[in-house]
Amino acid sequence: MLKMALLSAPDAPFTGRAVEALKTHGVTPEAIILDSKAFSEKDKQIHHQRTEGRLPPVPVDPAVPLFRVASHNDDDAADLVRDMGIDFLVNAETPRILKPAMLSATRIGVINCHPGWLPDFRGSSCVEWALYEEKPVANTIHVMTDGIDEGPIVERETVPVEAGDSYVDVRVRVFERGIALLARTAAELCTGVRTPDMFLEQGEGRYFRPIDPDKLATVIARLEASRPARSDT
Repeated sequence: MLKMALLSAPDAPFTGRAVEALKTHGVTPEAIILDSKAFSEKDKQIHHQRTEGRLPPVPVDPAVPLFRVASHNDDDAADLVRDMGIDFLVNAETPRILKPAMLSATRIGVINCHPGWLPDFRGSSCVEWALYEEKPVANTIHVMTDGIDEGPIVERETVPVEAGDSYVDVRVRVFERGIALLARTAAELCTGVRTPDMFLEQGEGRYFRPIDPDKLATVIARLEASRPARSDT
């Protein structure tokens, strides 16, 4: 059984959900390594816009050891990972752009769930851009590198957009399925069902910037137009 730990932050909304999802597959993190950096008000506003409170934080299992570091990019954080003999890390909402010291601190690396089909949708707002371009919405588990969303692909999965879905419906489903996919993939790595020689190297891809408000409004309007009219009777 490989050893795995999570990288997170004290106010990260999905850490407890990630731990519970891992436990459904019979694995528990060796530790959660918490960065001291808090989520910005902008990040909190974006999260609320996308979920409207439908995915409240879940308490973290107190049996999982917590280690607090000033930054996931500090040498002492990477040393902690090596000292614990961690085989791979799971990004459970680190607030940092990870640097080589942490990216290379384990044998396998840091796996991350990107809400987009890699390599076609790299960068920001990939759910929104996929909806705008009328392409499949997806989650991709990949190994993090110093290139944005460029690391080897571990697993990919499309996320259905159903008739009548609102924007929040789609975003909540992407989050829920992303956590589930990340947990299942991590568990398969821990148990040896999945191995690094099965990872897929990416080819050329497309990068997206944060979607502008007009295009986001178009996405929301299209989804709302597909919803059945309410009956007043």
